[in-house]
Amino acid sequence: MAKQFVFDLSRWTMKEFREWSKIIQEDEPDYERMAVLGAKSIAEWPFEGSPSVPATWENISVTDWAATINALRIAVEGLFSQGK
Repeated sequence: MAKQFVFDLSRWTMKEFREWSKIIQEDEPDYERMAVLGAKSIAEWPFEGSPSVPATWENISVTDWAATINALRIAVEGLFSQGK
């Protein structure tokens, strides 16, 4: 069975959540900071290397990067929509 994304957003503080919210709305996002925040919240991913090491993010393809950010965005949005 192929690995899936596994998120642990309990590792984030509200400061990091607010930072993530700002970054994803920017016209030119800070990709290095996205990797740091992602590394703290992604326990597993379907790519080579550990997602918890921001430098590993430099070695995934652009399409894998986009898939990772989109999956993280959905996970974060899900935090606040669970009670709806």
